[in-house]
Order: sequence, then C-alpha cells, then structure tokens
Amino acid sequence: MEKLHLEYKGYTCDLEHNPNDRNRLYGKPCLPGSNVPVGHWEFAGDDIKEAEKLFKGQVNRIIEYNEYEKEQEEWKKKVDSLSIAMVYNILPDAFEKRITEGDFDKGLLQSVSGGDYEVPLFYVTKAWDVLLKDTLGTQAFRVGPEEDDDFSEEILREFIEEEHATRTRGQAIEDNDKMKDVWKRYFSIDIDELEVDFRSFDMHLPPNVSEEYSCRYFQDALDGVDKWILNPVNHPSEIFIPYESVSALMEYTTFIILNERDI
Repeated sequence: MEKLHLEYKGYTCDLEHNPNDRNRLYGKPCLPGSNVPVGHWEFAGDDIKEAEKLFKGQVNRIIEYNEYEKEQEEWKKKVDSLSIAMVYNILPDAFEKRITEGDFDKGLLQSVSGGDYEVPLFYVTKAWDVLLKDTLGTQAFRVGPEEDDDFSEEILREFIEEEHATRTRGQAIEDNDKMKDVWKRYFSIDIDELEVDFRSFDMHLPPNVSEEYSCRYFQDALDGVDKWILNPVNHPSEIFIPYESVSALMEYTTFIILNERDI
C-alpha cells in the first residue's frame, strides 16, 4: 500500500491508506529523530491536504503540552503544591497531618499562585461546598448518579465499578465537611460564614484547549471539566494538581451558578 511521508517542526509521520475506512489516510505523529509515535496521538484524513492539516494541528498541540509540562514542573518547585493538592482533592486527614508536621506553607492562606486568579487556598473548600451540596444540573453525571431521579444504591455501585471511582459524591461531601473543620480548628476560618462572590470570576479555557474546542470546555472537552475540576471527586490524589486548577475550579463554580441554577 502506498505510503506518504509528512514532516513538521521536526516531527514526522508516515501515512497509510486504510481500505477498511473508505481508503482514508491514517497517521501517527512521531518524535523528532525517531519513528516512535507520541503517546496515543493519531488522526485520519480524507485526503493528503486534510491529513497534513490534522498532522500539523496535532504537532502544535503536542508542543503546547510539552511546554505546559515544563511550566507545571517549574511551578511545583516554587509552591507548596502538595498542600494545594490535598485541599483540591479533598483529603482532610492528609492535609491536617501536613499542618501538624509543619509542612504547610501559611502563605497559601493569602493566595495560591497559579492560573488567572490568586485566591486564598480555603476558597477551594468553599467552592467544593457550593458545588457538591447543591444541584450540578447537566454536569451531575461527571460525579456520580446520586442526583438522578431514579437513584439507587445498585446504580451507584454500577457507577463505581464502571468508572473505577474510589469514592462517591456523598463521601466527597463528608470529606469536604471534615476539611471545613480543619480550617476552623487550625486557622479559625469558618467556611460556612465565608462569603465569596463566585460570579466575579470570568470563565476561560484551560491550557491546551484551542478555540475550536471552546464551546466544549464545560460540556465535552478532553482537557476540560473531567481532568481539571471534577476528577478529584471520584479519583482523589495527594500528588496530582495542575497549576491552574484553582482558577479552573473558581470558574467552574461560576459556570454552575450562572448556568445550572436559578439566581
């Protein structure tokens, strides 16, 4: 079968016609100086012109991802990212231990540096309180079926098994209430009395989401809601924390308040 070779910014790709798909051109971008495909990136075009456009677009995205990863690592060196991760992922016991062992950077009580907004870290707990305890509307499916009219324990078990979730939305609420208690006991911060106007935050795209995907950010974006915001509810981690996650959470709370609730 005929092969066509593409090159762009050092990346290469050998295209092959797929007879099982209308003879379209399939390809995978390969790392510069090698024939090793980059992750799971691949594309299919109806003709060489479309294939070349898709190839260049993916290469640009790959480069953006690599640049962002470097930025992420630099950020982690400068901030107490573990404390941020524990609050963002709603892990009160681990966060309390970090406080008692003197590893918590109290500068985070003033602001978290990262993203478009700098807000005190306890705003994260307030945002989760707002999100988890009220309707998520069309977004509810992302954090479990507990909001559905036909909710049952059987449906919840099926969700956990299919999604491999490690906790339910209800459990996340309990953990966030514990987090509220940690803030109150150690820093005299009452999350319930804390007033935050989330409507003051303007929504924007997370990194690596192009204008082409802008309308999908809060609906079906690969790098949008699931990875950046709601993943910590069902898949908490003491380590994983995107450096713009706090901004994204503030903006997502804004989205829910403005679009999913009567205000």
